[in-house]
Amino acid sequence: MSDALLAIARGYPYEAPSRSFLYRDGAEHPLPVSDGGHLPVDQWRREGRVPVLAYGANRSATALARKFAGWPSGTSIPVTHARLDDHDIVYSAHLSRYGSAPAKIEHVEGVTVEVGVIWLDPAQLARMHETEGALNYRFDRLNRLSLTFPGLETVLEQAHAYVGRRPTLSRYGAPIPLAAIRAESRRHKALNQSEVLEHIRDRLAPGATMDDFILQTIGCPITRLHRTERLGQVSGHRGAYDLLA
Repeated sequence: MSDALLAIARGYPYEAPSRSFLYRDGAEHPLPVSDGGHLPVDQWRREGRVPVLAYGANRSATALARKFAGWPSGTSIPVTHARLDDHDIVYSAHLSRYGSAPAKIEHVEGVTVEVGVIWLDPAQLARMHETEGALNYRFDRLNRLSLTFPGLETVLEQAHAYVGRRPTLSRYGAPIPLAAIRAESRRHKALNQSEVLEHIRDRLAPGATMDDFILQTIGCPITRLHRTERLGQVSGHRGAYDLLA
């Protein structure tokens, strides 16, 4: 059991394809597009689907399968691979209930980052709200975006996102991007999940083994909250979207 928990903690943000796909019944399927190279955005909007930026675990079919476990057969979610200008995906200064250092989106001039867009109908969106901790994220609409889809003509200037409420995790005074998320023109060193957890452990509990540190975070909500509060004090700074919180 411990090995499985540790694997989930260290695996964030989980494997995700660098292409669009249709999530259905826990797996990836081909996503149909029009002959003209457009996404069927008008059809999705008629279905009541809302475009939501997926920049961490939500862009992975593995994570979607956990979040929508038990839903009826045929449950489908379009997941479109996209490029977002003047933004990056960095670590949030908090620890999740499954032991990971999670992601947050941040406005960073000159950086182009690869993200996903999940198109959720009203029931799916309500379920997604339930899985995103209200203490750590708020649901918001982002405007004046440059969100493009490789190989397609579609461009979005607006999308919703779960925007981090916590400070941005910093190292040597600089934000820490996620190494698992591809980006161009980053100015700061990116770390993978194991590296960033070691950084956090060294700041908060330098005498603990990594396994013990992760399992303590998972097993005790009070420990997790205490560590999150300390992390924001010793290794966090506010970013552009945080000022809106």
